[in-house]
Amino acid sequence: MPNFARYVFEKPNPWRKDEVFHSGDAFVSSLEEAIRHARETIDLETYIYNDDDYGRSLTLLLKEAAERGVRVRVLVDGVGSPVWAIRFLPEMTEAGVEGKVFHPLPWVFWSYSMARRKGFNGLLKLFQKLNQRNHRKVCVVDRKYAWLGSMNISACHLEKIFGRRAWRDTGLRVEGEGVAQLTAAFEKAWRRSRGKQKGVRRAFLRLFKRDRQIHPLVRLNDTRTKRAFYHDDLLDRISQVRRRVWITNAYFVPNGELVRALREAAFAGVDVRIIVPRKSDVFFIRWVAAAFYGGLLESGVRIFEYSPTILHAKTILIDEWACVGSSNLNYRSLLHDLEVDVVVTGKAAHAALEAQFAEDQKNSREVFIPDWKRMSWIERWGGRIALLFKYWL
Repeated sequence: MPNFARYVFEKPNPWRKDEVFHSGDAFVSSLEEAIRHARETIDLETYIYNDDDYGRSLTLLLKEAAERGVRVRVLVDGVGSPVWAIRFLPEMTEAGVEGKVFHPLPWVFWSYSMARRKGFNGLLKLFQKLNQRNHRKVCVVDRKYAWLGSMNISACHLEKIFGRRAWRDTGLRVEGEGVAQLTAAFEKAWRRSRGKQKGVRRAFLRLFKRDRQIHPLVRLNDTRTKRAFYHDDLLDRISQVRRRVWITNAYFVPNGELVRALREAAFAGVDVRIIVPRKSDVFFIRWVAAAFYGGLLESGVRIFEYSPTILHAKTILIDEWACVGSSNLNYRSLLHDLEVDVVVTGKAAHAALEAQFAEDQKNSREVFIPDWKRMSWIERWGGRIALLFKYWL
């Protein structure tokens, strides 16, 4: 069991406001409006920042904010956005935007000779950093309002650009005390990233104390202790469920503990449903997910494959508890990547998640045991072979 002696456990406090978005266009419109009216700070953290219509329009808004005196910081991941620093950062810097890259790929080549001199331990640390990515998608405005979920800075989420091919995703806007936790998490990742290190204000340094809090609404996994705690918390919630477990997840590669928890809940008569994508941006991910279908279906879990377009959302509803964020139910989110999920507290937001789950289920094809058995040998063996590398998936 993890040691929680150093951590503070806060009492639950509901969000002052939480709003769910199932349309990328609505989510982006809300975010852009906030950026236009930002007065003090904008902290944007994303895995992917694409050089497309959305990326360029957002860059323009961020530059305009910086030019009117707002402190704007943008943090991207080195693998998710490998050329961002070349294409976007120079023009942003001219306007006063600060930018950094989390574990950039050029760092690998720069560090290789250093790692060789340090021997095996140096190479091991090099690999660990290369494998650790920042998968969060968060924007905090004026340290009061936050937009988060699983939408990257990519036009693929927008129907006005991609039409019917736009990805199905879920985002959330929150305001309340928990936003300070998101600001502290950004600050911690910012200080660990490559780029110009300007002085950190004392007000921001005080936020680091929040890093030692196990928060009821903001689920961060930036330490091993937090990873263990929130994973165990999810398993406990499933083991104590009374009515339902509804999961929507884009990259479903669960570990054995989660599979057992879902099966036991279904055996006990709980309504367990899982919606996964039939189409994915990772071609083999459906094969990997299907490797778990047999045992889950036999225990009474209902599985649906979403068909209209790519499903990228990550939501969980367990009885009256609901969670939205960037975490996938896979080993990358559990062991390696920085993620953030938020517990939904508002009644309207809960109702929106329930309604969207029902809508997604209507647009999905339910999988039954005969369907699973009819899968081709390529799909079956492709999934099994990919599972040999599940530690990195």
